[in-house]
Amino acid sequence: MDHIRGRVADTEDTLQEVWLAWSARHRSQDAGPVGNARAYLVRIA
Repeated sequence: MDHIRGRVADTEDTLQEVWLAWSARHRSQDAGPVGNARAYLVRIA
């Protein structure tokens, strides 16, 4: 992702935000299963 964001710090921030969103979805009892994990991660990134 460095080539997308430009700076390492920006990449780290993006990955942290994606991880937090993924974790929140995983913990949510209202969320259904993710059909395509790669597509979901790309969308939230």
